Amino acid sequence: MTITKRFWVSLIFSLPMLANMILMPFGWMLPGGDWTQLLLTTV
Repeated sequence: MTITKRFWVSLIFSLPMLANMILMPFGWMLPGGDWTQLLLTTV
């Protein structure tokens, strides 16, 4: 896999994590919470 493709794949998987970190102080969480974060980071 080229570096460009690897970048886009990692960006797609990291955007939900970024949104969760920004919204957590306001009381919003991703559906599934910790399990969703675990699955996104292990890929």
